[in-house]
Amino acid sequence: MPPSARHSIESSNPLDLRALGWILWEKAWLIGALTMAALLAGGIYLSRCERVYSATTTIEVQTQQDKLLKPDAERADERTIGLVLKTIEQTLESPALLQRLAGRPELTADPDFRSAIESASSELKIQQIIADWISVDVRRNTNLMDITAEGFSPALAQRLSRLLVEEFVRSTAEDRVQVSRETQDLLRQEADRLKAALEKSETKLQQYKEQHRAVSLEEKQNIVVERLKELNQRVTQARAERLKIEADRAQLTQLAGEAPMRLLLLPTVANAPEVAEVQRRVSEKGAELAALRLRYKPEHPKYLEAQSAHAELEAHLDAAILRAADLVGTALEAARASEAKFEEALRGQESIALELSEMAIPYQTLAREVESDRALFASLLARLKESDVAQGVPPYAIRIVSPAALPERPIRPNKKIVLLLTLCGGLAAGLTAALGTRAFDRSLR
Repeated sequence: MPPSARHSIESSNPLDLRALGWILWEKAWLIGALTMAALLAGGIYLSRCERVYSATTTIEVQTQQDKLLKPDAERADERTIGLVLKTIEQTLESPALLQRLAGRPELTADPDFRSAIESASSELKIQQIIADWISVDVRRNTNLMDITAEGFSPALAQRLSRLLVEEFVRSTAEDRVQVSRETQDLLRQEADRLKAALEKSETKLQQYKEQHRAVSLEEKQNIVVERLKELNQRVTQARAERLKIEADRAQLTQLAGEAPMRLLLLPTVANAPEVAEVQRRVSEKGAELAALRLRYKPEHPKYLEAQSAHAELEAHLDAAILRAADLVGTALEAARASEAKFEEALRGQESIALELSEMAIPYQTLAREVESDRALFASLLARLKESDVAQGVPPYAIRIVSPAALPERPIRPNKKIVLLLTLCGGLAAGLTAALGTRAFDRSLR
């Protein structure tokens, strides 16, 4: 290049495109060399870098297992499903499950797995290594979960993803069985305690029955109640009868000295059996006399005979009324005696009822205690049977939707990205070196 042209270029603006292009052309060999070196370094990195493969198992979580035991259970809401999925996600990444996974014979026999954990000095380190390989993602608005495992070989990645799901299912089943057994042990202990309490309360109740002869206490109380009702009715009837007779006696005193027929106004006298019978005969004889009056004259012997018999019956009726009036006092005393008798019987029955009521208070207390213990014992037995049925049945079911497939190519390193980055880096280094050397040459001049 002529010196004048070079000088003109050098004296021009540093940002002149012609000058920049000339510099790049002059230093193309340097840019190319650095670019090739960067590509060579990227190739060496790719050849020496360990390849990492990834395999994913997709599972579906079914949260309706409880309907096997409770068919009428309502469908779980979204919040419950979300909590279940979150719990499963945390469990899949838990150190305890990863430790169980590390002990699986399928992994311990894998040379790639052994070489990956041979530098680990403790179980915690092994857990951390496996945790770095595992990732769990829940698909939004679904019951699906992706369990992704990474490994230094396709078989290891596939095996890790598959075994993690299997170990989770096995661990969940074992934990469920263990919890069910512990629950059953507690329920059996409680059942034994309630059984002893029930036997004790039944024994107390039986002893009380034998001590107070209260084997059929409820039946006795029913009989006493019916008897009280009957005696109350009889006392009421006897009192009403006494009051009626007392009223009749008071009227009888007022009607003293009057004609006997006036005494028929008193129910006690009118209802006397003898008076009622004589009245009936007088009525019959009066009807007969009326019939004879229509057929015979008053002087006829038959009529006179009938008239005499009628008069005799009326005299007999007056005598019967007087006798019935004399018996009112006797009837009053009998009514008073009857009322007193029924009242005494009522008081006695009330005393018996009170005794039975006093006896029934502790009896009912003991009976309620027995019923309560029996109900608790029956409820506990039902829960124990449900626990037997539910043993080993998880609250959710795991279904493998898509098992982990054997990966065909590694996910790391990414050859295209590495080569692209090295190419860009080489070009950047070449450009920087070209511009830097040119600037250095000018400073020397």
